[in-house]
Order: sequence, then structure tokens, then C-alpha cells
Amino acid sequence: MAPHQADEEIAHANEFIDHLLDRDHHPALGPTSAPEIESGSVLVTFETALEHDRKVSESIRSLY
Repeated sequence: MAPHQADEEIAHANEFIDHLLDRDHHPALGPTSAPEIESGSVLVTFETALEHDRKVSESIRSLY
């Protein structure tokens, strides 16, 4: 992940945390891990990243 993109993701995470704290919730942050990719194929890498993005988006919708 490029440094600029990582900074952007950290900013998004901080916005979620601030949103929860403003509403008297206390988020607990746990460890995260990169998805395991079994192939060096560009297609498999893309599909794995897409599935992860969908999972994250669903988690955000569930929180909302």
C-alpha cells in the first residue's frame, strides 16, 4: 500500500473512532491481518482484494 493511501485509510479509521467517541461509545481496536493469497496471479489478487473490500463495506453497514 502506498504511503499516501495508508495515510488516507488511517484518516478514515480516525473518523469512525471520533464518530463513536462523540456518541459515548468506546471502540476496541484489535489486530488486523492481510488476507492470504495462494496465487501470484493478478486476477486472484484482485478477486481477494475485492472480497475483502466487500467484507469491510458490509461491516461498516452493520455498524451503521
